[in-house]
Amino acid sequence: GKMGTWAAICENPGANPEDMIWTTPTRLFDGRGNGKITVLENGEWLTTAFDWMERNYSKVYSSVDGGQTWTFKGKAEVTGSTYNNSILLEKKDSNGNNYLWMVMRQLEGNMKESFSYDGGVTWTNGKTSSIAHPNSAIYIGWTSTGKLLMINHKDFTGRNNLTAFLSDDGGETWKYTLLLDERSGVSYPDVVEDEDGTFYIVYDYDRFDTGQM
Repeated sequence: GKMGTWAAICENPGANPEDMIWTTPTRLFDGRGNGKITVLENGEWLTTAFDWMERNYSKVYSSVDGGQTWTFKGKAEVTGSTYNNSILLEKKDSNGNNYLWMVMRQLEGNMKESFSYDGGVTWTNGKTSSIAHPNSAIYIGWTSTGKLLMINHKDFTGRNNLTAFLSDDGGETWKYTLLLDERSGVSYPDVVEDEDGTFYIVYDYDRFDTGQM
């Protein structure tokens, strides 16, 4: 009676699409996995998921064997969300102690945020963050230089003005910005940083018509 997140592994990812060999799909955990995997300093993997049965929560699942098996760890309460796309990051406080920061999509207003100080078991009540967004998924992640990179919408009137933001104080402020795409209908960005420090950014455009990326 619950939706689930499943996975299959490509055993020869360098092959042509028609020649790729995939393992049999296996169910990882309940709910719709809606965030990237976060690898903690201790090697544990965390990811987030939600389902419409408990739509006021962003659930956290843990893997200690490199993604082979997953267990439910905790959940952060969030209200006013439909798809609840969440971002989960590990940060350090002023004393060097690790804690978790979750940022969650909302239907209206700024994104919500919640914090965990016990590795993801318990979470603070979701509160409104300083991050504005047009009811869309965004990206936040650490760079190899220890800065935070965010791909979000700036001065938006909808899903337009997709912009790269850079923070050198752990997300407290976002001093540096670069406009990526000013068109309407750009959304759902994702980022990969190469070994040489080059960032590759992908997002969709006009998904309900031309369906471009």
